[in-house]
Amino acid sequence: MYDLLLPKFIHTLELGPHDGWHSGLPLDRLPDGPIQARCGAASPLLLVRALTPLFHCDVIDFLRAHGAENLQAVPVALHTPAGVLHDWQAVNVVGRIPLASFVLDLPPVETIPEPRRSAAHAAMVEAAPFLRILRQAPPLPRPTAPIARLAEGNHPLLIRSDVMAALDARFNRPVDSRVVHQVRFDDLRFSGFCTGTGFGALLAQSCQALFPR
Repeated sequence: MYDLLLPKFIHTLELGPHDGWHSGLPLDRLPDGPIQARCGAASPLLLVRALTPLFHCDVIDFLRAHGAENLQAVPVALHTPAGVLHDWQAVNVVGRIPLASFVLDLPPVETIPEPRRSAAHAAMVEAAPFLRILRQAPPLPRPTAPIARLAEGNHPLLIRSDVMAALDARFNRPVDSRVVHQVRFDDLRFSGFCTGTGFGALLAQSCQALFPR
């Protein structure tokens, strides 16, 4: 099962000609590093993005240790108000996973606390015709990649749920009695809020691609 992996969008983040690594397709040639990038945030989170995401080196090492072999990464010189940072890399996550291949494994909406449960339930109601198609169809191959792009919509990042739990435990730690969310996630059913394309629309795209009429 997968969740959305959500690097924080920073509107001042500039990567020049390298800001477009979000399709899930491999780059034929990686640019020579370090990529010169600029950011208005003095203390960026561990995962940030314009279109191309920047991952902190510790996160990249962590993902690779958990089996991620699909990360094309290039060092970045990140110019910030606090100085030039060298601990981030521009990352192209290679590979796309269709929503239809794992949507039936999403946890019941009853596991989501209110007030968000109502929105998740509404998303499932909207997607119900496509869920019925999938329940009646032969089982699809289950994806296993620790991290990938969603095949539909604007190809947001996906993280396998067990890896998400490990990332959360490793990097989202209390500071002064408050958890600082350096690495952010969300349930696919809130994709409309997170990516601009609703859950039902994403599943419709997935089913239409897999079961064309």
